[in-house]
Amino acid sequence: MNPARAIPFLLSLLLCIGTPAAGQNSASPEIPPPSAVNEETPQGELEQTLSRAQSSILFDQHNEDAWLSYYRAMRIAAYGERSREMDPREREGLSEILELMDKHVHGSYAWHVARYLHLEKADEGWNHLSEAAALRPNSPELFPDLLCMNQIRGRFDEAASYAHRIKRAKTFSSAEIEYNLNTLNSIERNGVLVTHGYVDTYPLYVLQYDKGIRRDVRIVSLEWLQSATYRKTVGEWLGVRPESLAGSTTEALQVIFRSDAAVPLYLSLTIPPSDLRRYDSELYCTGLAMKRSATALGNLESLRENWENLFQRKHLTETEPLNRNYLIPLVLLHNHYKSLGKGVQADEIRSLTEKLSGLFGQTQKTTSYLR
Repeated sequence: MNPARAIPFLLSLLLCIGTPAAGQNSASPEIPPPSAVNEETPQGELEQTLSRAQSSILFDQHNEDAWLSYYRAMRIAAYGERSREMDPREREGLSEILELMDKHVHGSYAWHVARYLHLEKADEGWNHLSEAAALRPNSPELFPDLLCMNQIRGRFDEAASYAHRIKRAKTFSSAEIEYNLNTLNSIERNGVLVTHGYVDTYPLYVLQYDKGIRRDVRIVSLEWLQSATYRKTVGEWLGVRPESLAGSTTEALQVIFRSDAAVPLYLSLTIPPSDLRRYDSELYCTGLAMKRSATALGNLESLRENWENLFQRKHLTETEPLNRNYLIPLVLLHNHYKSLGKGVQADEIRSLTEKLSGLFGQTQKTTSYLR
């Protein structure tokens, strides 16, 4: 095993988190607010939300929040375990829900949000998002999508304003913000970082716009590539044809990874392990990201310097699901310290690794990689 990489073996430690953080408690005992469920809501809670939403719809077919809660829950249930890809039959079922919403809550805030979500960030959905924002301009659940829309359209002042509003609304936890800060600090200057979804993308923009941190890093969100406008921008950055980015996220990632762009290219650890494995021979961990390189890199020293000088660790041992992704750099860092004869530092990293892996039930698997 190449100690500088060990990527094929360690990928099993990753938890793909490209979606929102765990569901919040409902403010109402009857119907959860629209933001109460998301892609990480436990199955039991998701089923309860569906049941409550269905009951409320039967009681009042014009309850738009119940319809939106129902659509969201069914949409989440349709996703693959580690993928944003959706089976066509599941999508057909969601279309049937939209038809019922057309009949009962057409033109409402919930109807516009569901229509926007159904279009998967395609440019055709921006009008629905704008209409929803006009109906509820202070709805925090829309702020990330409004940031996305304005960023894609090149309206950077507006995107920055929504980054500030996301920060004030405390949409993301302190642990999520810290994780994304450490991700940015895993990237060399003027690098391009490929992200997967929600919680590994929007906090980056909050840090860049609200805090002015690492604005040199360009972010490529695989989730945003449903937008033709965004594909054109990314195509210009990487020197690839925009239409080549229009396939599945796996296909788009392949085009991005094989581009001839002379920019430093990094993949976030939140990208599904099944996709990362395709390129493991050319990936080198520098922290919470992996750098593409066709030739061997001295990445372990970069990893050590990033850890010692740039990483924040205040929330590292909290049970935030993202924190599980620290296990790969920690294992590599421990083994590197051992190879340098730095026993004290190695022992400190081992202790931290064991504590963190214990939080996620990964102790036996993780310690097997420690030399």
